[in-house]
Amino acid sequence: METKRNKDNEQKVAQRIAEEFSKTYVDPDGNKIESITFYQKPKYSNDFTDNITYMFYINNNKEWIVGASVKESSEEIWAYGSDYIELIESQDRIVSKTLKVNYWEDDE
Repeated sequence: METKRNKDNEQKVAQRIAEEFSKTYVDPDGNKIESITFYQKPKYSNDFTDNITYMFYINNNKEWIVGASVKESSEEIWAYGSDYIELIESQDRIVSKTLKVNYWEDDE
């Protein structure tokens, strides 16, 4: 599994998360998702769950935090959740043509 833990692959998964999330949900004010910022590196579980957690906030609001759970072995995005906002489903299900995705900063 270690070979999958590289920045390029992590960013490809993050891009898929951003596109899927922005197509599926709107922000708490009911607006389209125009911006998703991943503010930290993905967190790999060290247990049997095979889970990676990607944390991000939406539409430049650092209080609108969401987490996405991804299966490491299959890269399947299997859950979204937030302790900060209610996730509201979009009626349109269209990815914004101007969706901006920002990635975490490397510590190196």
